[in-house]
Amino acid sequence: MADRKIPLKSRQEFADLSLHEKNSYLQHVGHRLQEITGEPVEPLDKDALSRLRRYYSRRSLVEMKLEEVKSDGLRASLSSMADAIRA
Repeated sequence: MADRKIPLKSRQEFADLSLHEKNSYLQHVGHRLQEITGEPVEPLDKDALSRLRRYYSRRSLVEMKLEEVKSDGLRASLSSMADAIRA
């Protein structure tokens, strides 16, 4: 059985990263989470990355604006990532 834990950076560690590093980190976390949940591994687009950066920094689900996401799969992935970050 694959390791289901995803070590996440603290809010401060995340804040210290450059924009490029934040996006790369979130892509990695997203891919790992998709692998664990058995979802097809797809890269996060700019909009998803922007939503996740705001959420990671503020930990407010309102920042994700999930009701605006048209794709059910993307909305579910973002929600799963938010749960992982919150935990």
